Amino acid sequence: MYYYVELVDAYGNLAFNTGNTAIQIGVSVTAPSTSAEQLLAINSGGSTTQFQYGNVQWFVPSTVAVGTVLTLTMTGVVLGNQVTSTYKVTVVSALPSLTISTPKPTNGYLYSSSLGITFTGTAQVSPGYNPTTTTIASINYKIGSAYWAQAAGAGPNKDLFAFSIFVPLGLSTILFNATDSNKNTVVSSAYNLLVDTSAPTITFPSSTTNTGCASVTVATAEGDLNEALTGAGAFSATYGGVAVSAGAITFTGTQTAGTAGSVTANICGLVSGTATLSITASTLAGLSATASESLTVTVPFADSVTFNTAGATYGTVGGYSGVTISVTNGWNTAQTLVIYATFKSGTSIYVAVGTVTLAAGATAPVFCIDVVPIPVASYTVTFGAQSIAGGPTQGAVSAPTTPITLVT
Repeated sequence: MYYYVELVDAYGNLAFNTGNTAIQIGVSVTAPSTSAEQLLAINSGGSTTQFQYGNVQWFVPSTVAVGTVLTLTMTGVVLGNQVTSTYKVTVVSALPSLTISTPKPTNGYLYSSSLGITFTGTAQVSPGYNPTTTTIASINYKIGSAYWAQAAGAGPNKDLFAFSIFVPLGLSTILFNATDSNKNTVVSSAYNLLVDTSAPTITFPSSTTNTGCASVTVATAEGDLNEALTGAGAFSATYGGVAVSAGAITFTGTQTAGTAGSVTANICGLVSGTATLSITASTLAGLSATASESLTVTVPFADSVTFNTAGATYGTVGGYSGVTISVTNGWNTAQTLVIYATFKSGTSIYVAVGTVTLAAGATAPVFCIDVVPIPVASYTVTFGAQSIAGGPTQGAVSAPTTPITLVT
């Protein structure tokens, strides 16, 4: 590339050297680029170096990475004042840019629920070219091992293209390219193109469970079940009309894109009783299905309370010391519970106690206050619960949990 230096005033207007001598201008550029001249001059009465030196070559090696910012620094003395000015240039690729907008690329995949697909995107000439003289000449696509086919003809320097084609069912690969009027061609990454025209199939293996969890089989024709639990097309479940929390749903089994298969959704946190379990599942291609069954959940009353021991913390609340733990009531009616936390260190044993009333299926944090002050130390801690109201019989509703370690 080339440059020359002009003398301008504070407002950017062209100015002239009114001195009796030339203004000497030292020039430096960011390595490894080089300037053909290191010293320029604006003669007395002149306004630019161009008349004496012409356009000065600024050489940039091809090894300089795209995105590198190079700086041209010019220093001289004007009317007794040293003046320094800089000009920055960003290295860009000569290739056009190419972006696919729809179908929206997701982790290297393009999904469609139809054999007929409309692709949209943007092809733009390199910003290093004059946009009035350089345009996009063509946009092409290639599926699998087939030949390149034209998707769009000549367009402007920024071409917002759209084209529709029919594609095969299942999994294939697709490439796109764009060529500018200077015959520079950019080729996209290879996308996996998955076309699935069938909605998922949902199967309920059993209408009863005695664990508080139910398993559901979900099959897809092309191995593209959306296992996300939040967002558009997310897998979801309701029991008795109440949404099952995402944290209570897990999947087992694996999927292979382009191959029919199934996974198992494990849905937990179901309260004792009989109610309708409804499942909504979607493919990544965008087709959804909903299915329901009447499910009888049998949770033994003695096991109807569970604890999230991983989240237990010891600290002070309102001036009292104790442990906070999340508790879930798996029974089909509300229960009022006394929660016991037992701390053990060697032969020393301490107890913290809290109470809570939980609706059927509800979860809440419980603060258990130290019965007597617990010395600072590391303890193994177990939790248990006793129902004092709400169950068919009052008594223990949980066995002691697996011990955890807490420091008071």
